[in-house]
Amino acid sequence: VTQGQQLYVAGVHLFVNRLLVLGALIRGLISREPNQRSVFAGGWTSIDTASVCYMVIVAMATTLQFMTVPAIVNQVGYLWDFVLGYFALRVLIRDERDAILAIQCCAGLALIFAITMTIEQQRDVNLFSQLGGILAKPELREGKIRSQGAFQHALTAGTFGATAIPLFVLLWKKRVTKWLSAIGIVSGIVMAVYQFLCASSPQKR
Repeated sequence: VTQGQQLYVAGVHLFVNRLLVLGALIRGLISREPNQRSVFAGGWTSIDTASVCYMVIVAMATTLQFMTVPAIVNQVGYLWDFVLGYFALRVLIRDERDAILAIQCCAGLALIFAITMTIEQQRDVNLFSQLGGILAKPELREGKIRSQGAFQHALTAGTFGATAIPLFVLLWKKRVTKWLSAIGIVSGIVMAVYQFLCASSPQKR
């Protein structure tokens, strides 16, 4: 989902990914078992406290730095993205089976991104631009195309591919859907190669 998919309500941009996060959190809370002691797997932990405190401090620091209404609105969006997103993951991913399912979904997404980023390299057009929020013509550096897929920046696309590879290796080691693990690993490598090896930084002369 690109940032071009959004609702504009009373001067506020409600991006589709934010609505999905809110919907996922509500879905997780509704599906809570009656005898469940906590909505979070393992209950509230010190990691939860540290994570939420960090996000709140970042939002407060940014707001105090600029002291404007747009800054406040922007940081409310930041908290929506990261705090609610964190809670949604904590509610929905409760055990190893849930974690494996999430990684399998990421493998499927990586395949889609690898294919579309390859098309970017071959045809110099980003298919996700049809959804809005992304330029149709990819960015160039030293004459090389920087594929970005549905991400806001090419570096983010490459980072996703590279950091997801160990998760796909975990699928292989767990002997869970090895074919999907192999697809994820290859797709992650393709995404990373397009960015970090091909056009992420100026070449040395």
